[in-house]
Amino acid sequence: LKGRLKILLRTGEVWKTVTPFESVGEMGFFTGIHRSTDVITDTECILLKLDAIELSRLFMKDKELHITILENVINGLTQKLLSDHEEMEQLYSRIRSIDII
Repeated sequence: LKGRLKILLRTGEVWKTVTPFESVGEMGFFTGIHRSTDVITDTECILLKLDAIELSRLFMKDKELHITILENVINGLTQKLLSDHEEMEQLYSRIRSIDII
């Protein structure tokens, strides 16, 4: 796996970049909620793409792999939440520092 992806907001602005071995689309798979961002390549990429049916079949065939993937997804989502929380705190601090008088 190689390359870098950009995650775009609905406005077209780049929100984040994704590097090799990070996942995208996992929240939609587990929640069924439609995606809220677009992902495009930023550099030449080699990717592993699994659709929901393929991933479900893989989970049914290999329980050990299923558990490993779930642990990785949980760790990845936890890191994303922590990173987003830090970003929100920084933005909140910037907003509070603005004098609106």
